[in-house]
Amino acid sequence: MSKITPQKRISQFNNKGLSVKKQKLYCVACDQELDHLRKSIIESHLLTPKHIQNSKNVASQKALDFSEENSRDLFLKDLVIGFGSANVPFHKINKKFFRRIFNKYLQPEYKLPSVTSLRRFLPKIYKEELKKIVTFFADSKVALLCDETSDSLNRSVFQIILIKLDLNSDNRPKLVDTLFLEAVNFET
Repeated sequence: MSKITPQKRISQFNNKGLSVKKQKLYCVACDQELDHLRKSIIESHLLTPKHIQNSKNVASQKALDFSEENSRDLFLKDLVIGFGSANVPFHKINKKFFRRIFNKYLQPEYKLPSVTSLRRFLPKIYKEELKKIVTFFADSKVALLCDETSDSLNRSVFQIILIKLDLNSDNRPKLVDTLFLEAVNFET
């Protein structure tokens, strides 16, 4: 007999308002723990009038769900990565309209973070991304490209780029490091 996990039960029921908290199966709509080992209990719960009514109420609410542990940290991480990838400065989060939108759709116990809170995540995200890059290039032949240019503030910038020399995998260039140079001449 195979051991059924709460995650497997969720996939069996196509995520019908079920989630996992501390390795236990929960009904999000009813905020109730369910026995994930017995499929019949889950099926009967999903057909109860209470669950059907609660599901309608949850569907009508327009709030992000932070029911899982560390989900707030995941939200902040995604927010930092989203801002960074869209080239949006963190201080834009202080704009009234932007805050109004987020506060409207976030649950009351989760406030939009401050700029300082977002900046605290940068070192952690950097370390995670660096690990991904090291893992990606591990045991592979690589091409090293160096590029010297200037940025929008007219600072001299030296960029180190790696490309994986493997035709069967992602071989897009990866920016590994950016150095700001004091002076640019034939010696640097």
